[in-house]
Amino acid sequence: MDSAYFSKPKHNPEVERKPITPSLTFSSSAKKKMSKILDLWLWSVECLECEFSFITLTLSSKADSSINHYSLLKKWLSLMVERYGDFNYCWKAELQSNGNLHYHLIIDRNINWKVVRKCWNRSQSVYVDRYQLKMKSKYKSGFFYDEKMLTPSGEIVDYDTQLRRFQIGHKANWRNPNSTDTKHPETLEEVKGYVSKYINKKEEDTIDKDGNVKRWWGCTKELHTLRYPIVLEGEISPEIIYLLKDNALREVKVENQTVCTIINKLYCEIFIQKETEQLTLNRSIIIRQSKTNEKLISKDSNQYDMVFGQ
Repeated sequence: MDSAYFSKPKHNPEVERKPITPSLTFSSSAKKKMSKILDLWLWSVECLECEFSFITLTLSSKADSSINHYSLLKKWLSLMVERYGDFNYCWKAELQSNGNLHYHLIIDRNINWKVVRKCWNRSQSVYVDRYQLKMKSKYKSGFFYDEKMLTPSGEIVDYDTQLRRFQIGHKANWRNPNSTDTKHPETLEEVKGYVSKYINKKEEDTIDKDGNVKRWWGCTKELHTLRYPIVLEGEISPEIIYLLKDNALREVKVENQTVCTIINKLYCEIFIQKETEQLTLNRSIIIRQSKTNEKLISKDSNQYDMVFGQ
């Protein structure tokens, strides 16, 4: 039954509301909600020629609870909108083992990695300052082979790689930390694989004991409005109802009560019609004809090359 059939309880000003405390973990309920939104997004653009970017933004120093990290992300997103127009995105926060915070994003635009890096380091300038001080202190006597520098798999980074990183960092006066990663998937299957990888992280990878993370995920308001097609029982014939029962795969029960029945997909006229209508509506919400600011994008890219020579 639609929730509109139920009357809402009246607000009692005398009842004191409990303050909302941020969760220190990416909860299972949040994971389900985010998964649903992403599933609807990808279903809505299936069979369309859409471009996506996978982007990772990493704080260049250990997360500090005195800084609003979400404001840094919002600043970066604002800079991207200035350059690429309105776009849809979904992001998820994650903590690295060294305490650094990073954001994984899916964006439906093909975004230049140099623009991503330049704007993110500008947004997290307070962390770039700390990174610069740290690296200048570390290499105050020049380059040395650091046996404590490890790869994600726990192996010592080889000499040539360390030397190359030092040369690049020193040339940039340590103002261009490798704080971003940008990929452009070629197929929707790659997008789905990326989504599955970062949604289904282990619980211990998304726990913030120090309370630095105030929000674990988010997306554009348009993605929140996407819906699956709905067919009411009164809209289908007895024959279709029989087919539905005959194609039932399994029942979902809560406290021995059936709350949902999973049914094999049927290609009946009413279902195809409803699916087509909902797809059309979803696509009208998320497909936007925004103009990119090519001059600003080119300026950012050229400035990056001039300053950092990469």
